[in-house]
Amino acid sequence: MKIKIHTRGVEFNSNTKEWLENKIISNFYRLLSVLQRVEMKLSDQNNTQGSRDFVCVLLIKGDKFEEIVIKDVESDFSVAINRVLERGQRTLSRRVQLLKSNSYPFN
Repeated sequence: MKIKIHTRGVEFNSNTKEWLENKIISNFYRLLSVLQRVEMKLSDQNNTQGSRDFVCVLLIKGDKFEEIVIKDVESDFSVAINRVLERGQRTLSRRVQLLKSNSYPFN
């Protein structure tokens, strides 16, 4: 499995990127065999009230299912990261169960 982390408007040092990679691996450890690539895109945006929001987009790609895309916008980066990882894990688990039951429409 390849892990890519993209940042725009956000400064991350190597320790933070390593922490995030480890967090992604630990979140999907049970499902690593079905994954090809996991990408996380982190960016900073100003909302309409002038305060900062952080955008976190998670892309999950595997051989036997369509790409999963999950997006969250929060005022706290750690909340956005945790939410997309939790939602990604649940969505991927459902896809794997559908594949096992042969009822997934994209087989």
